[in-house]
Amino acid sequence: MKAYKATLCIAVRKNSPEDGGIWNMEEIVWFIPLKGTPIMYGAPLEELQLRRQRPCQQSRTQEPLVIEGEVGTSAHIRLYANLPGFVEDSKENKLFQWRILVNHCYGNDFLDSKFAVQKMIEITQTGCDLVSTLKTIPRVELSGIFRPARSFRISAFLCISSKSGGVWRFPVILNAHQSQKSEQRLEFTASDPQTSDFRKLHLDSRESKPAKFRAFFETSKSKEFTLDVTEGILPARGSGYFTLTIKFSKRRGGILSKERLVIQTPRQEWIYELTG
Repeated sequence: MKAYKATLCIAVRKNSPEDGGIWNMEEIVWFIPLKGTPIMYGAPLEELQLRRQRPCQQSRTQEPLVIEGEVGTSAHIRLYANLPGFVEDSKENKLFQWRILVNHCYGNDFLDSKFAVQKMIEITQTGCDLVSTLKTIPRVELSGIFRPARSFRISAFLCISSKSGGVWRFPVILNAHQSQKSEQRLEFTASDPQTSDFRKLHLDSRESKPAKFRAFFETSKSKEFTLDVTEGILPARGSGYFTLTIKFSKRRGGILSKERLVIQTPRQEWIYELTG
């Protein structure tokens, strides 16, 4: 049998509204004999609270699912995804693989986004049912834990793949909120507006290698707290430390000043609560 290279543009329409997400046109390249499944873009994943809806129904919007958690905590998640166009053959056992591909980060080029999606979220397949009228569409159940080590907001795709080559992409947002807990509380004293008080923080990267850092105040309203530097390199854990100096200058008598100092590296984040 002679092999030929073929470039095809295939348009597929759903037989009924229950057949899953929106189909797109994809250009695919095959060699004869033709075999394979094109990449299909699925509708957003269903969250656990949508479980009571018709089991094969997908949202008609393309708004991504938001997975949220707070830094330093563990958020348990459960997701459901319909896989229309699934082709079953002898290789398939309805066990699928998944990975998260970063689309972009919202205003945070300082983040190690690859580390965030690989190490801060764990997902495993915990079930698979066949839905639709003909019982041909797998509905995959995924369970996992979201453990962010620093705050960020990432637009990404959750990609689910089958052994026969099918790939489904679902848009998601990973949203990690800053922790409300502080690493340490630092108290400053200044008797009058002409005096200042200082505190020194001895910092390392908390990792086995050095890391870039940046320091900033959570709000910019207060002018009473200042830093001697706002960015630099933190040494590896156990190899020394970087000294960051915080200055407090009293500007208003009789009024308690509060601020939160945020220290960020590409992979971690910690917060100090300041009062004076």
